[in-house]
Amino acid sequence: MARTAGSIITAALQIAKVPGYTAQALDELNSLLSHIASTADFSAARGQWNFTFNPTLTTTGGGNIVSGGPNPMPIDYLRVSVSVGSTGAQRSSKWYLQGVPYDMVELDLTELDDQVQQAGMQSYPYFWAKDFAQYQPIIEVTGNLAANSQSVAGVSVIDSGTALASILQGMSISGGIGPLSVIVPGTTITGVSGGGTGLTLSTPPSATITGATLFIGNPAAGYAWPPPSGAYNAMIRYQRRMPRLTQAQVNAGAYCWFGDDEALVEGLAGLMMRYSDDTRVTEFIGAGLGQGDGRFGKRMAQYLRLADDNANRSQTVTLDRRRFGSSYSTLPNTKLVGW
Repeated sequence: MARTAGSIITAALQIAKVPGYTAQALDELNSLLSHIASTADFSAARGQWNFTFNPTLTTTGGGNIVSGGPNPMPIDYLRVSVSVGSTGAQRSSKWYLQGVPYDMVELDLTELDDQVQQAGMQSYPYFWAKDFAQYQPIIEVTGNLAANSQSVAGVSVIDSGTALASILQGMSISGGIGPLSVIVPGTTITGVSGGGTGLTLSTPPSATITGATLFIGNPAAGYAWPPPSGAYNAMIRYQRRMPRLTQAQVNAGAYCWFGDDEALVEGLAGLMMRYSDDTRVTEFIGAGLGQGDGRFGKRMAQYLRLADDNANRSQTVTLDRRRFGSSYSTLPNTKLVGW
C-alpha cells in the first residue's frame, strides 16, 4: 500500500532529525513533486485535452492573417507528452475527420511564422505550434467541487500574498487533490461571484471533492497550420502541472501522485537536512536532485528505467516529419498520416 503524504513527511523529518518543521516539509514536498513533473515524463502526470479547432482567421495590426485560433490550452500544460511509448511526442497531437485520425507535427513557433497565412487557404492542418508568451499563472486556491455541477463553492486563497479579486471571467482552471485531477482540461471560468468565493465553470468536474487545489491563470495558445477549414475535433496528450497538496489535504490522508514512496522520502529528507546544515545532505540529494546523484537520484534513475510499462516495446528513433515527409520521399500515405 502506498504511503500517504503525511507518512512521507513524518518519515523524512525523522531521518533528517528536524522534528517540528512540518510546514516547511510540506512546502519542500510540493517543490519536490513539481521538480519531478518538470524534469521527467510519467503517465501518472499525463493529461488529455479534447477540443475543437477555432477556425477563425484574425488580422493583426500589420495586416497579416494569423492562423486559425488561438486555441486556449489547459492552464496545467507543461509540454507535449512523451510518456506514451517509444514514438512519444510525434503521435501526441492529432485531429479527426469523420473518425479518421491525422497526426500533427509539433512545430517551433518561429517555423509557424514562416508559413504563408492568408485568407482563402484554410485546409486540413498538419502542423501544431504553441505560444507561451501570454501564459501567466495568477492564483492557487482551494474550493469545493461537485460532480455534474459547474459551481465551485468555498473558494479561499492558499498563499496570503494573493487575492481572490485577481480571478477574472475567462481565465483557465485546473486542479484536484494529489494524484486526482478532476477539472476537465481546457475548462475556463465563466462566472465569478461573492468577491471570488464562488466560481462557475464552463465544464463540470468529473468527481466531487471538498477542498480541492485549483490552479487559475491565463493559458498558453495553440495554433494549427494550415488554418483549419472547419471546427474539427482534436486531441492533445500532454504532461501536466500537478495540483499542490495543502495541509488540510495531508491531514485528511491525501496521497502524492508520484509512485515511488522511498524516492520521495529520501529526496524530502535530503531537502530538510539543509535546514540544520546536516552533512548528510550530499549523500541524500547530491548536488541538487540530479538524476543518478545521491540516494534520491539513484532511485529516480532506477525508477525511470522501468516506468510506465514500456519494457515490452523496443525504443525507436523516428525521422522528423518536417524534413522527411511526402514532399521529400515516395513513402505511401499510410506511412505519413498515422493509421
